Amino acid sequence: MLQRPSSDGAYDLRGAIGVQAQAVNQVCFSHVELRTTAPAEAAAFYNDVLGPGPRSIVELPSRARALGAPPHWLGTLGVAAERVDDVANALISRGAQRLGPPGAGAKMILRGPGGAIVALGAEEATAPTGVVWHHLNAAGAARASASLAAALGWSFGPVTEAAGAPAVQEFAWREGQTPVGSVADVAGRPGVHTHWMFFFGVRGLDDALARARARDAVVIGPTWHAGARVAVCDDPQGAAFGLLELDVDAMAS
Repeated sequence: MLQRPSSDGAYDLRGAIGVQAQAVNQVCFSHVELRTTAPAEAAAFYNDVLGPGPRSIVELPSRARALGAPPHWLGTLGVAAERVDDVANALISRGAQRLGPPGAGAKMILRGPGGAIVALGAEEATAPTGVVWHHLNAAGAARASASLAAALGWSFGPVTEAAGAPAVQEFAWREGQTPVGSVADVAGRPGVHTHWMFFFGVRGLDDALARARARDAVVIGPTWHAGARVAVCDDPQGAAFGLLELDVDAMAS
């Protein structure tokens, strides 16, 4: 479990914020990209809700749109170039499926263990993505966790349960490191589909949610997840993302 909220209710992510630097040369999310039907409008929305910053926002590919894919955030698992094929084969041997030919930069798109779409490419984590928590809603969560541990070397903690919430299993990129994400099963949760949910850190959650609602986002929460005060949102084009409240003052002390 990550560090509990401080006395003022904000979340202390001093360990988790360093995830990207910590994870260099490991298999971790090195890049997240929003694929949407309205890139300019989406950029204005996220700049307002999250604050200005470099973000990868592109047009939803025509092939994906033709297949019925909605706007979505796509995460890329970055690995050393010489390991891409080995990691892809390790995932495929444990239930992943390759979707189409390699894309730009030989990036592969996979339906990963548990059913969520993920990219794999020769990228290393050289800059923060803005994502502070990575949550997988999976079909067959226990099997998906075991597959990701075996294929990627991620370290999974025990399954935890709370009244009125799905069972959750946290993970770190490597044993002994700070947890960076969690896995939960979609079984028994109507309306929840298999996908990676990326949580972006914000200093004031309530203010960020007010800005999101003012721009016609759908907001669920706030609530608590893995020790953090969070909310789940759909942006105006329908892409799902999460917000997680940071204790910035505590991080700087």
